Amino acid sequence: MKSTISIILSILAIIIAGITTFSLELDLENSSFALGVLTLLVTLLVGWQIYSKIEFDRRINKAIEKQIGIGANTALFVALAQQGKSAYNKEDNAEAIQSLLNALCIWSNEMKSPLAQEAYNYCIDKLSKLDKNIIFEVEDVEEKDAYINAAIKTGQRELIDFATKIKVRNN
Repeated sequence: MKSTISIILSILAIIIAGITTFSLELDLENSSFALGVLTLLVTLLVGWQIYSKIEFDRRINKAIEKQIGIGANTALFVALAQQGKSAYNKEDNAEAIQSLLNALCIWSNEMKSPLAQEAYNYCIDKLSKLDKNIIFEVEDVEEKDAYINAAIKTGQRELIDFATKIKVRNN
């Protein structure tokens, strides 16, 4: 709201200063002409500063929102990996596989924290070492596709093979 008002006032000031400057006779000795030119230049500079400030704020807000998004996704990723680890320790393989695959669906290269890297390595390690005879089922094709895409993102052959063998329950 403030930025819109500032822009409108700046444009109005530029128009008034331009009309005042160029409606007078072109007499360089007339102090009104020099004052009009200076007014126009100062108004342009102030307008440019306002525009630069608005643009700077927009870029900063965009960068902050990106970092918040990465942080939230990292927290969710680590939580899902921890849930998978807990399920694995309880020998609930279906829950462990689902949690670890869900974690990998969220994972991205922007997650650079040591905790996220440790969780990523755990997910890859546990999922890659699964018994080849385990049959994992999902509810629908979209879920299977998400798991396949997550496996492809990792580049791990064993994990990609496992994800492509996932069965879809018949509805």
